Amino acid sequence: YYLMSFNVDQVYLHLISEICGWIYFFAWSISFYPQIFINYKRKSVVGLSLDFIALNITGFVCYFTSLVVNKSNGDDNIHIQDLFFAGHALFCCLVTGFQCLIYEKGTQDVSIVVRTLLVLIWGAIIVNIYLFSSNQETIEMFAKQLGLYKVGISFSKYLPQVYLNYKRKSTVGWSIENVLLDFTGGVFSLIQLFVDEIQTGWDGNLIPKLLLSLESLAFDVIFFGQVLIVLFLII
Repeated sequence: YYLMSFNVDQVYLHLISEICGWIYFFAWSISFYPQIFINYKRKSVVGLSLDFIALNITGFVCYFTSLVVNKSNGDDNIHIQDLFFAGHALFCCLVTGFQCLIYEKGTQDVSIVVRTLLVLIWGAIIVNIYLFSSNQETIEMFAKQLGLYKVGISFSKYLPQVYLNYKRKSTVGWSIENVLLDFTGGVFSLIQLFVDEIQTGWDGNLIPKLLLSLESLAFDVIFFGQVLIVLFLII
């Protein structure tokens, strides 16, 4: 009886995990499109931090590579939704980056600080590829490092957008729909992690996903606050 009950519980937990995984996948994936549409409609990226976009592209290169390596090494806690999301996010970031090249951007540009940071990050990645490509164990270590790079980059990428909104005293050009969907994705990503932890125990390879979810939620709250402050000033 207890064995049957345990199996039933596992089935339900797996189902909940899958449902949460697909909700977070669609919420986080769709969150890229309002910004792409706004850029296209305005034929302008004024109000969108170019530092944010430059860091986002590098961050998702790191994250997608990390997930692919971990999944290919047999980590079952890396879900197919994780791979689809990271790959799709990288594609959307590249599309947005292309828009930044062809649309009006006013006086905005990628800052010297971010340019320097990106050179350092890519330099470290190239060095680590040389150092860690010798055997399976070091490759896994490199994949974990890439995941942590993504966490650090994600923290850094939000700061320019927060500052730009504050400096302009406006959120025009920055999609609030993106923030709403990002917040939704963060919530369901955390729920999936919690359910997976109950099922199989904690997996260290999921630390980047956990930290990314928490980062998203924290900065989304800040963005919500900025939008409300702007509305209050208008009223």
